Amino acid sequence: MRIALAVVAVLIGVSACESSQSGTPIASKGSGETSPSSAKPTKSSEPTSDLPAYGAPKVSSPLKTDKFETDPCSVFTQEKLREYGVGQGEVNTDEGGKVCTWETDDAGAIDLGWDTLKPRGITRFYQGNKNKDYAFFDVLPDIEGFPAVSYSTKDYRRDGICTVAVGVADNRMFMVSLALSKSKRQTHDPCGVAATVATDAATSMKAGA
Repeated sequence: MRIALAVVAVLIGVSACESSQSGTPIASKGSGETSPSSAKPTKSSEPTSDLPAYGAPKVSSPLKTDKFETDPCSVFTQEKLREYGVGQGEVNTDEGGKVCTWETDDAGAIDLGWDTLKPRGITRFYQGNKNKDYAFFDVLPDIEGFPAVSYSTKDYRRDGICTVAVGVADNRMFMVSLALSKSKRQTHDPCGVAATVATDAATSMKAGA
């Protein structure tokens, strides 16, 4: 499944299939669906020396993420992938950077991506919120000491879809996007699940940085 990095979105689940594991309920997508551009960030030509801006918090202890930006599929351990019930990830490259997609046997998926084209970290989402670009924008509790937000240009939370962005440096952030399987939409908060996956990712990158 090829997904543009600037979008980093997953397909809305239409079946009751889900991971057979007891861990995070992974997205399940159906044929014929299209990817919503819910995670599209606000582009800016402002210099990175002004970061953070628009009320975004400063990242006090930046994380070195070069190798994960090059190979986002290396973020999760094999044990974690088994917990998610997904196979090996596939990297796709777009003008914004790289994204890894992990899929289950029943076509569920998690996407983790970077936007390195105009690296402005989590500031770009605070800017988008100020510009009223989003249907919703929520500041989340810090994830492993890093500022985090959930947001979307269209609100797909009732459909079980959400994107979480985590700022690991003033000019660096990663995004996790997923959609819950149909059977989980009424019982799980998609943003909460996305935050859990983002926490796992941040923990893994801190350990492997």
